[in-house]
This record gives sequence, structure tokens and C-alpha cells, in this order.
Amino acid sequence: MRIRLGISPCPNDTFAFHGILERRVDLRGLEFETELVDVQQLNDGLFAGRYDVAKASFHAALLLADRFVVLAAGSALGFGVGPLLVSAGDGAAPGPAMRVLCPGPTTTGTLLYRCIHPDGGRCSAARPTSAC
Repeated sequence: MRIRLGISPCPNDTFAFHGILERRVDLRGLEFETELVDVQQLNDGLFAGRYDVAKASFHAALLLADRFVVLAAGSALGFGVGPLLVSAGDGAAPGPAMRVLCPGPTTTGTLLYRCIHPDGGRCSAARPTSAC
């Protein structure tokens, strides 16, 4: 059986899937077609039906909950990790006319930003990176 697997090049993913990627575990006849891409690209791939199994941001997982099952293990959301808000000026608050770089429209970072700053500028997607 062939499984289309999508993960990011984030160290968390490559560590978690190392055994599969390097065939160090018994795959019991399963064959994995693995794609390593940015988390927004993974989200887009899930919406498009490109993967059978993939990492997703919390935002995308909420939007895809009627089509996919979210596993109870593997979460990387917590305090002191994840998205950061960086401003050009000390203590500057985002205003409606400001342009804000966000990691992607269905990423957790964008969801959290919009929850905290609903009128805080227009989000523009940053270029994909290998960041978690």
C-alpha cells in the first residue's frame, strides 16, 4: 500500500519520521511517497487532497476536521515556542493600514495574530522557509 506523506524539513518532523525516511523500521509492506515542504504548502496540499497523511498547522487542522483525523500525539504548540511578533518600533502596535508579514493564510501564527489583532493590518504571506 502506497501512502502519500507530507512533512516539513523542521527538525521535529525529520526526527519523528527518521525511521520511515531511512527505512530503519519495519514498514510492514507500506510504501511511503514523502514530500518535505513548508507548513503552508502542507496545509495547501491537504486542502487539495495531495496527501494521505501530513503535518498540518492547528489552524488548518481545525478547518479540515471534517475530512481528516487529528492524532492525539505529535503536537508542537506551547508557550515560549512558535510565532513571534516583531515590530519596527519599540512598543509599536499594528494598525489597520499596516502591512504584516504572516507565515501563510492557514497557519497557526496567522490565526493567533488575527485573534489578538483583529484590526491589525493586512496580512501578507511570507516566503516559504524550512522553519517549523
